[in-house]
Order: sequence, then structure tokens, then C-alpha cells
Amino acid sequence: IIQAVREEAQKTRDHKYEETLEESLDPLRDLDDAVIDDNMRRFAEGTRLWAFKAFDDWVRSGFAPHRVFVLTAGAGVGKTGIMCKLARDRTDVVSAYHFCRHDDPGRRGNPKRMLMSIAYQLSRQMPAYRAELEALGLTRAKLRNDEEFNVTALFEMLLEVPLGKVDRRMKEEEKAEEEKKAAEAAAAAGEAAAKTAADDGGGGAGSGAGSTSTPPRVILIDALDECAHDGKNGILQCIRRHFHKLPRWLGVYMTTRPEAPISEALSKFKPWELVPESDDNRSDVRLFFARLLEEHGGAKFADQSVRAAAVEALVEKSNGLFIYASFAREKVRALSRTMRSSSLSC
Repeated sequence: IIQAVREEAQKTRDHKYEETLEESLDPLRDLDDAVIDDNMRRFAEGTRLWAFKAFDDWVRSGFAPHRVFVLTAGAGVGKTGIMCKLARDRTDVVSAYHFCRHDDPGRRGNPKRMLMSIAYQLSRQMPAYRAELEALGLTRAKLRNDEEFNVTALFEMLLEVPLGKVDRRMKEEEKAEEEKKAAEAAAAAGEAAAKTAADDGGGGAGSGAGSTSTPPRVILIDALDECAHDGKNGILQCIRRHFHKLPRWLGVYMTTRPEAPISEALSKFKPWELVPESDDNRSDVRLFFARLLEEHGGAKFADQSVRAAAVEALVEKSNGLFIYASFAREKVRALSRTMRSSSLSC
């Protein structure tokens, strides 16, 4: 018995602990989900519909004219709010997301951590891709070894090669399915023709087989400008140099401030600028303030004409910035609470 116990203990010591895929890739999704939750608490429903339509149209078009969609806007306009809403409401399309932050360079500003996090998120929705990653025997220590894996090597190992295998396999399966349907249609047409010929000497024709296509998937990357450190932006360079190698059904939707180095690097993707003074943006800000005063304005803004004038004044003061609108909301709510307290004390 003692010998058996010793042998079992030795087996335990010899056994190497195998990390799970999540432990190896160490995704940042919990951090990103916290950002999303915080923004969703402040998001004004009914706003940004034009931005969501543009996103939906881009996806439906097969990511035309570019698989990388760049939304640019200055600080405080509401880029992150748009991204958070997409992440929450487009779960059938959005498969992964990464929120860059200038105050977290080791994690959310690190291109290698971004690639690892995106790879894990994609693996949760694509079993075939997950199997490819698990077959690699990944470890956290190995992935973070800069001497063994730079950004290019990591991109190739985690995304380009395994996704390429999955893509080729799906194309082969689609081709085989199309050929099967075509054969079945031809056989059915032949039987119909034979029957028609036997009945009255007429002829028949087959119908074409339909084809399937891989459903589109999107990666969201927010605040690309916040990943610049010491004059370098590793995530920007990674996207510019490597993301075009991903399968055609995988698009990238990103936001950034229109800073010169970034705009120049991404110019080939024809960035779409969200201008604070645009009619769409001002309409959203107007809706935001109208609801705010209607819900918290109290008797002072009960009169519709007075409320409408106040809304327009706030829209002008905001200069189209949602960050101003958020500050104004907190002040109006605080004033509303003070007024209610005073009323009760009287």
C-alpha cells in the first residue's frame, strides 16, 4: 500500500499542469465589459441611430468598400458610447472587442494582449477555431515571451494561420454542399425529363443550386489613439500591417481621434468623421436634453415653449459634445433632487 501511495505521489509530481485556453490567452474582456456597462448606464436610447445604420449597411454590403471601417471624432463626441452599444446590441455580428486606454499601456495599450484577447473571444463563438488554438499547446509564459513571439509572429500563430485553416475548411464544405445540391437538382431534372418524355414527348430543365456563405463577423477596437506611447502606436501598426490578412468574412470597426499620424496611416480606409456640428449629431444632443428637462426639469420647465428654448440653449452651449451633455445631466439631476428636498421640508 505504501509503495502504491508513493507511486501515485510521484505521478502527481511528474504531471504537468495544462493551462486552459482562457488561462493561456488571459483575455481582457472583463475589463472591457466594465467599460461597456458603465457607458450603457449613461447611454441615451434613441440616439446614434444613423451611426448604427451605417454599421449595419457596411456589414450587409460584405464590408464594402473596406473591411476596416474607421470612425473618427474629437474628444467627448461619444465614440465609445457608440462602440459599447454595438457590442451589446449586435451580438449576432460582433464577435470580439478591445477598448484601448492610455492609462493602461501594459494591458489595453499592448498589441500582444489585444491579439490574445481577441483570439479568445473569437474562439468562444467558433468551435473549429477554438480546436485549432487548443492544438497549439499554448502557455501564458510562451505567449508573453517577446524574444520568441513578437507582434507579427503572434498574429500569425493566433489569428492568421488558424483562421485561414478554418476559412479553407468552410469553403471546401460549402463547395461540397453546392456540388451535392447541383447533383441532386440534375438528378431530379433528369427524372422529370424522363417522365415528361414518357408521357408526351416533352423536355424538362433543372434548377440551379443555391450557395451558402460564411456569416459576417466583426471585431470592435475603440480609441485607437489612446494606444500611443513614446511616439509609437503598436496596435495601429499591427492593424495596418496585418489585419488585411484575415478572412474576408471578418471585418474590423474602430474609432480614433483624427490625429495626423493615425489619419495618415489609415487613410486608405477612407475614415468617416463624426462632426459635432453635423445635423445628425446635434439632433441626438437635442433629444438628450429634451428628455433630461422633461424628466428632471420640474415646474420650472413644465411649459413646453420654455423647455424648448432651454433645450436649444443647452445644445448651443454643448457644441455637439456628449461629454458636456453628461456633465449637464448630473447638474440638472442634482438640482432636481435639491428642489424636491426643499419642497418636502416646506
